[in-house]
Amino acid sequence: METKQEEEDADSDADAVIRVVSTKKKQKIKTRNINLLEVGAINTELIVAAAKTQQFMQQTKSSSSTSMESSSPPSSSPSSCRQVMVERSLYQLDVRAIDLRSSHEQIEEADFLQIPVPRLNSLRYDVIVCSMVLNCVTTPQDRGKMLALLFHQLRPGGYCFLTIPRLCLSQSKYITKKIFNEMLVGSLGFEIFKTKESPKVSFWVLKRPDALPIEKEENVNKVADKFQKISIIHRGKKFKNMFSVILKETEVSGKAFERS
Repeated sequence: METKQEEEDADSDADAVIRVVSTKKKQKIKTRNINLLEVGAINTELIVAAAKTQQFMQQTKSSSSTSMESSSPPSSSPSSCRQVMVERSLYQLDVRAIDLRSSHEQIEEADFLQIPVPRLNSLRYDVIVCSMVLNCVTTPQDRGKMLALLFHQLRPGGYCFLTIPRLCLSQSKYITKKIFNEMLVGSLGFEIFKTKESPKVSFWVLKRPDALPIEKEENVNKVADKFQKISIIHRGKKFKNMFSVILKETEVSGKAFERS
């Protein structure tokens, strides 16, 4: 069960998502909505944000002007325009929210680990939100699979918002934040766009690169031996957390998710 602090962190994460989504929309995406997947949704905040609209005035040619222009040369009569009120999506955002056990009709009951990866990048997500979910996955192997899927379900240039309890890394017998970051960047292929910590939660904004130089492509998704097994690195009494991650090269490369 989430604490009040964790709920507040989740709320601030949603605000951060909206800020980055708004920036991404202005910078890159002009003609379509942003496609967002929320994994392990605990509320409908992003769904509500996607439903918000705004009104603005838009100039259009009047029907009478169109009629005149159809029977006369374009230069024979001046254009006649009128202003109309138009409503559009405020954030231009399409949200799919999923959870293993949904408690809300707008949250789809689905297992992220079983969602097929589309063959076409155009069918993948611009943004994925995975907040306080990775730590709930029961095995190191499935945690590795989830991280690989977070990468491959994104379009190139897409963003992943990832949070886990801070204790998963600060008190684990098997992993540290430094090792976790090496795993995210060196093997999975993410870029760390932003990271921060609250007293209880570690937060990342990860980016799937737009493209890689040809000379670096051969090193993409190569999994270091140390990430394919778990090893005890802390033996003190302080380190009681059992959080760990195992990566499989077929999943990290995406081959395990290819359809036959």
